[in-house]
Amino acid sequence: MHTRPIFAAWTGREFVFASNAGAAKTPHLDADGSASLAIDLSSVHLVVEGHAARVVSGAGLAAASTAFREVYDWPTTVAGDELDAPYGAPTSGGPPYRVYALTPVRAFAFPTADQVHPTRFRW
Repeated sequence: MHTRPIFAAWTGREFVFASNAGAAKTPHLDADGSASLAIDLSSVHLVVEGHAARVVSGAGLAAASTAFREVYDWPTTVAGDELDAPYGAPTSGGPPYRVYALTPVRAFAFPTADQVHPTRFRW
């Protein structure tokens, strides 16, 4: 397993993120799906572990597109079972993008000030 930067957005149920079919992370996600996200929330560093699965339904892709627009102001549109976009991060490989949803299994919160004891959450 390796770590790669991604732009993840919370839909209210799960984190969604996009990956070009040719990106190094895509074959891992398609074959295994084990994934984690590390997020700096100022007062706490959050690590979320879970299972990533490809989103191919129109409703799921529309929800991801909405989340990307709300969080990053990134305009995407549903194109078949992927998202298209007028632009992407320079290292992304460009559109179209497969969408993955990370369903959390457990998370670890590491406070950055005051409290020094980490907290674990399970779903």
